[in-house]
Amino acid sequence: MPSFTVPKVVKGALLELGVQDPGETTSAADQADAIDVLNRLLDGWNADRQTVYATAKSNFTLTPDLNPHTIGPTGGTFTTATNRPVSIDGANLVLTGGERLPIAIRDAAWYMSTRLPALGSNVPTDLYYEPNFSSGLGNLFFWPVPDTAYTVDLWMRVVLSQVTSASSVDLPPGYLDAITLTLAEKLAPSYRSAVTPDLARLAWQARERVFSTHHATPRIATADSGLRIGSSMRDRFNYLNGGLS
Repeated sequence: MPSFTVPKVVKGALLELGVQDPGETTSAADQADAIDVLNRLLDGWNADRQTVYATAKSNFTLTPDLNPHTIGPTGGTFTTATNRPVSIDGANLVLTGGERLPIAIRDAAWYMSTRLPALGSNVPTDLYYEPNFSSGLGNLFFWPVPDTAYTVDLWMRVVLSQVTSASSVDLPPGYLDAITLTLAEKLAPSYRSAVTPDLARLAWQARERVFSTHHATPRIATADSGLRIGSSMRDRFNYLNGGLS
């Protein structure tokens, strides 16, 4: 994957905006302000599913009788290399012999309706994930509460980390252009500069080029040919002649 430095992105954005010459060095104040805007841009993108370029799988060992487990870069039961996950997209329990048992990912409403949240078992079947924005960690509520130190596989959304002037960033092809041009748009008001039609068009094209590859194709099932499952007409519709039988 392409690697680029944050000062390079900042200078590229200022060049696109027309407020800095190619041979000019970006001032420390301008660079600091631009990095603040860049981090806001990355934070906003992290909240949008289409900006996620990968779902990474990691392995962790359960702590018996612990509820919830926590996950994040520091201080959690499970330690991640970057920020705490935005979401958990899949999970498996890995038994001693290597057999994998799927763990269902549940929402808050499901967990709130659980009658015995402290019920214990050696095989958890469900998982509710609760990001904790104040602590920087996420809470993992396994149910039943695991009482055996099995391994779990977690598929987590990969998010864009916050950066500094010393950061070197590795991202898939296309992200450098999308980030640089979008940053130029975001910086325009600070420099009382207008976003030209060409810049707006190029920035939009760069984002579409990257984000369009992240759209998931939904799975579709039908009861009969051309009929959705659960249709009230299923028992009477004749798909051979298009009428009711």
